[in-house]
Amino acid sequence: MKDKNIQRIMILFLSLVLFLLLAGCGEPSDAANEAYAADDEGCQMSLKELSAEEMAAIDLVSSDKDVGYAIFDYQFDDSFDGLNVRMSIYQNGEPQKQDSLIVGVSFDEFSRNGELAVVMEETGFRTKIRDNDGFETSGSRNAQDYLKINGNGGRNISSREGEKDADNHMILYTAGVFEGDARRLSPDTDITKAINEDIKTFDTYIVVYGEGY
Repeated sequence: MKDKNIQRIMILFLSLVLFLLLAGCGEPSDAANEAYAADDEGCQMSLKELSAEEMAAIDLVSSDKDVGYAIFDYQFDDSFDGLNVRMSIYQNGEPQKQDSLIVGVSFDEFSRNGELAVVMEETGFRTKIRDNDGFETSGSRNAQDYLKINGNGGRNISSREGEKDADNHMILYTAGVFEGDARRLSPDTDITKAINEDIKTFDTYIVVYGEGY
């Protein structure tokens, strides 16, 4: 009986590791253990609640190259045909790369319910989608030139995962990169106003978002 219990624990642990091996998964972003749902007209994306044991398992397979991660549960109704995850980059307040597709799925091939993980690395972002039937796909987008830190600079990572902006995008991850003196993310509770302010504040600002279509 003891052997069977150990076997069950190992299966659960390996299942979690296999999903999170999309990235080494560094530190969780500020609210990575608080569920926040963005629910509007048939689509929902909520930050997944992780237990202490699950977070410890993630740390076990983490990579030094991973800066942070966020994991979501998603659910869409029949009014949506698919889900895309995109990235936009701003530098010195000006758009550089806009709406670059990281990964996308069609609900003709994928279930409308599942999990989505976003990982920020030193060189860019990796994203993986796995539906409740076990089908999965992943993609990555290089942003190394924009994430470089010179001198005494640093990064601030947003804790606004799941909130929707004025364009109805579900904000999954934001990162502000600064050179020199430390800079803080806007405290504004309105996500659209906060992003517009942070675009002007940081030398480089990156937004990763999900959108149903």
